[in-house]
Amino acid sequence: MNQNLPKVLVVEDEKSFVEALKVGLDREGFDVKVAEDGLMALELFRTFKPDLILLDVMLPKISGLDVCKEIRTESKVPIIMVTAKGEEIDTVVGLEVGADDYVTKPYRLREVVARMRSLLRRSNWSDETEAISEGRVITVSDIQIDIDKYETLRTTCSRDQLAKPNERLVTHVSNFRPVKRVHDVLSVFAILKKEVKSRLIMVGDGPERSSAEEYTKELGLTDVVDFVGKSNDVYRILCSSDLFLLPSQRESFGLAALEAMAARTPVIATDEGGIPEVVEHQISGYLSDYGDVETMGAHAIKLLTNEAQLQHFKEAAFARAKMFDIQKVIPLYIDIYNKALR
Repeated sequence: MNQNLPKVLVVEDEKSFVEALKVGLDREGFDVKVAEDGLMALELFRTFKPDLILLDVMLPKISGLDVCKEIRTESKVPIIMVTAKGEEIDTVVGLEVGADDYVTKPYRLREVVARMRSLLRRSNWSDETEAISEGRVITVSDIQIDIDKYETLRTTCSRDQLAKPNERLVTHVSNFRPVKRVHDVLSVFAILKKEVKSRLIMVGDGPERSSAEEYTKELGLTDVVDFVGKSNDVYRILCSSDLFLLPSQRESFGLAALEAMAARTPVIATDEGGIPEVVEHQISGYLSDYGDVETMGAHAIKLLTNEAQLQHFKEAAFARAKMFDIQKVIPLYIDIYNKALR
């Protein structure tokens, strides 16, 4: 189980239906457990501690409505009621007993996933607001960066140890979860490599690393792709790089992109989540739809074959990163939190 993935409890007794649903949710980046009846649902709710529950109404042993009532005596965890029924009364009863949303089978996975993410976002905001009111500490370090520290570390850059003088250096840093789409990183690099002499450094570790290494072999790129695992020298790698790849399916903010930009490295990324708040399209990098490796590859070639444009993007990336400097961001968040307390 990956502790970083949103945990979802699916309560459903139709085996053929739930198997397909679990596969789909796994691919969307959720950690999924399944309960086939109401008693198992309550047990997993207490042991698994899900971030969200998809709860069918018609269940063996204990009905979904009664499960929802019981959970609401202990938790505010988001609950989406699911049923084959379509009567208005079912929707009303489900919401009255504590459900946050309601969907009717058959439904589209994409729509349900969108509803799930919306509820998770609202739940996270609610938890933060409650933490403020109770005087608990909220960490804001994941949405700011210390530019002074990064500038000091520039003396550690040593490109000659990472790539040959005639190679462009491309980097990816992540926890290798499915949502990071590390196979897309390799596909984009394969497109770039056909036109530009280059090397890719893959920093990090996680569930997709083994398959990424196998895919590298399939692409015939083992001699120019380095998997270095977790590293304490990430900045040294970033500040020596010409390009950072972030083709994620989902990013809440895009801290990895911001760190690359603070190291004066432009970014090619997806137009997902908070990434557009960090990366300015055609200024400090390029944005594309997730999965569109052809466009990302074309952007990489365009940037790395034009030295003047590359240098312009590098400076623009650093200028953009400075807008998130800790000295500027912390006062803004203190002001927001103070307003929330009033």
